[in-house]
Amino acid sequence: MQRTLSQIRLRPLQPTDKQDYLRWRLDPLIGGVMRGGIPQEAEIQAELQMRFEQPRADEIYLCFEAIQPSTTVPQELIHAGDIRIRKTKDRKSYAFNESHGVWEFGLQCDQHFWGDTELSAIVAMLDVAFMLKGAVRVEDTLWSGNHRSIDVLEKAGFTREGLLRKRLWRNDEWIDEVFLGITEDDYQKLWGHSLPHWNYDEIKRIL
Repeated sequence: MQRTLSQIRLRPLQPTDKQDYLRWRLDPLIGGVMRGGIPQEAEIQAELQMRFEQPRADEIYLCFEAIQPSTTVPQELIHAGDIRIRKTKDRKSYAFNESHGVWEFGLQCDQHFWGDTELSAIVAMLDVAFMLKGAVRVEDTLWSGNHRSIDVLEKAGFTREGLLRKRLWRNDEWIDEVFLGITEDDYQKLWGHSLPHWNYDEIKRIL
């Protein structure tokens, strides 16, 4: 079965992507609204080091490209956003420092690609998690005022599982976070019987 999703291309992060990364993180609409506020300078520098100098071994961080909305050349792809999954350690178990298939999700996306392209990128990363990495669950937390991103995650199959009150400190105040998750069973029902809409074989060789 063919998916009715926008065509995108995933690729590894490159040094030349640093400018886009900074622009999105510091943008009041993209970084501010999506994450509940603009991060402090120390936080930005720590992120840059982790992303471009010392990547985490427990994280898969990819860029996604899509057709520029106003272009007249259908083949022209541009950097539309970044997306990641990070392996999380087992909680409340005796298997210390081990992980048995739970991954944390994260995304930042240029506002011109919000909506369909963003949804396509999320589903593609779920393919990576469940088809290539054997995930049993993918989860995310978003600040409660980020209604647009919460809606997109729910369209991708995530379930709103709880509210973490006064969980995130941003702009000198405590704000609530919404906890969302999708299990392998959820994924299989929605996307498991359809063909990937992105460069699956290429990324499979890389990972």
